[in-house]
Amino acid sequence: MAMPCPQCGTPNQSSPGFCAQCGTALATAPAQAPLQPSSAAKTVLGMSVNDLLAQAPPPAPVAPPAPAAAPSAAGASRTVLGMPAMGGPVGVAGAPPGVPAAPQAAPMPMPPGIDDGRAKTMLGVAVPGIAPLQPGASMPAQPSAVPASGPARVSVANEHRTMLGVPVPGQAAPAAPIATGIFIAPAPAPLALEALPEPPSRVTKRGAPLGIVAGALFALVLGIGGTAAYLMRGGNPLVIQARPSPRGTDLLHIACDSCPDGTKLSVGAAASEVKAKSSDLELQTPLVVGENALTLHIDRPGSGRDEDVKAVVPVGFRVRMDLDKVGESPPAAKVVVEAAPGATVSLDGKPLALENGRGTWPLDLSADCAGMADETRAVEKTVTYEVTLKGQTEKGAVTAKVGVPALRIDAPFAGTVLASEKFTVSGRTIKGATVTVNGRPVTVDAAGVFAEGFSAPTSTPLPVEVRATLPQSAPRTVSLKVRRSDRLEAEARAAQKAALSAKYTDILKDASSVAGKPFAVEGDLVDLRATNHQAVLLVRSATCDRPEGCIFRVLSGAPAEGKTGTRILATGRITKLFSGGGTAVPEVEADIVVPVGRRL
Repeated sequence: MAMPCPQCGTPNQSSPGFCAQCGTALATAPAQAPLQPSSAAKTVLGMSVNDLLAQAPPPAPVAPPAPAAAPSAAGASRTVLGMPAMGGPVGVAGAPPGVPAAPQAAPMPMPPGIDDGRAKTMLGVAVPGIAPLQPGASMPAQPSAVPASGPARVSVANEHRTMLGVPVPGQAAPAAPIATGIFIAPAPAPLALEALPEPPSRVTKRGAPLGIVAGALFALVLGIGGTAAYLMRGGNPLVIQARPSPRGTDLLHIACDSCPDGTKLSVGAAASEVKAKSSDLELQTPLVVGENALTLHIDRPGSGRDEDVKAVVPVGFRVRMDLDKVGESPPAAKVVVEAAPGATVSLDGKPLALENGRGTWPLDLSADCAGMADETRAVEKTVTYEVTLKGQTEKGAVTAKVGVPALRIDAPFAGTVLASEKFTVSGRTIKGATVTVNGRPVTVDAAGVFAEGFSAPTSTPLPVEVRATLPQSAPRTVSLKVRRSDRLEAEARAAQKAALSAKYTDILKDASSVAGKPFAVEGDLVDLRATNHQAVLLVRSATCDRPEGCIFRVLSGAPAEGKTGTRILATGRITKLFSGGGTAVPEVEADIVVPVGRRL
């Protein structure tokens, strides 16, 4: 009668007293007695190795569960996590009672490169002694002690150990050494010293240094546009070109391929920032004709390389506008030319004599800054130049553009004849401007309005010069003359005789045809108003080509008196048509306005 081993369950046909499979001492109890595995034969999880090595059902089909009263043998072939035990039977000879036999299923093929996990633990790690040390190696065959009639079984090298690889307490260690599955890398080969690389070859420089070549090539500069090229470390070129700034100062246009945006460039106290590989650096000290030695400091952002580049910027000649005297009286500018020895210069087609390499060309701006203007204007002067140096000719132009403030004189007019010694100079200018009358400052309010009293003690014409000045601008000047007379009516009658005779309807059609010509109007005073020391009169003339009379608007640069209906004689000139209330009337700027008796 076969006696099962209490440790591994292997049937033993004979009774040598020890199990032929595991060597466990056989008990003398009857074979039919149930097996009571000792605690020493259980794993650290509380299950025996036999439970772990029990038969695992194939994955398909799924067998129905056994009744709760009779534990099924199929449950013994699963782990406590419900997964088939590794190393259990690989085939089924017979099924437990109540459980239909399941056919042996072929292992499911796995995709290439993916292990099916049959030789791994529940955590996916190869069981020591089962999994091959290297992919593709086969596991050594183990002799089986299971009878042919019993279930087929695969022997495991560590089946007397727990799932953690520790020997079961009370059991002997397996005869074969347990494979750890740990790969020990072989010792590296001895360090071999390589030969040092060949020393770099030195290229012998030939010819003149680049700085000297640049100076020679660009000795003939165009205006102030001297150019110099330098080769920095790394083979990146740096190009420096001298140019005039919009403000008339000197600047360096620097092109640097190795300078990222944000690089700081400086020459002395002057600094700028690189944008799109270039920058304009405005110098605080003007360049001179000849070679200008500069040190350009380059400060790249972050951890970029900083360096100082010594540059020589050549300037062969320069032509510039000098506006230092533009605010004086009379306002003037000048063209200043500096050139290397041997250069010939002409401005506006006329030769310019150079003394010690320097020459000036004056520009008079008086005519452009004279007369009244209701708004600030800009005066622009352009001068062409031609410079010949060492057989090469360069042509160009320089331009002076300055502003001139607005200035309007309300009283007196250019030919005002005064009835008294006292008169007032009044007018308007731009906010922030200063005003002088014959060199005497007058008060200007926040709106630019001014009024100042003066006197004309004699009948000799008195020149009056009103000047408005604004910083960094040319002054605007209005010149006029006033005089006093004790014979206003007599002078008015004399001017009336010499005045233009024109029809009222013709004046309304085209006032420009008679504008500025001597004109006289005599009639009744309709209205009289004064504004900013200027008198405005409405006079209806009866001696015209209209039965209802002709209305004129008369402006006087001196005080005027009179009541409605007073006979008025005004002599002066027609300036324009004045529109008011939907009606256009001729406007007369009068030199003399005097009340007269009615003609007989």
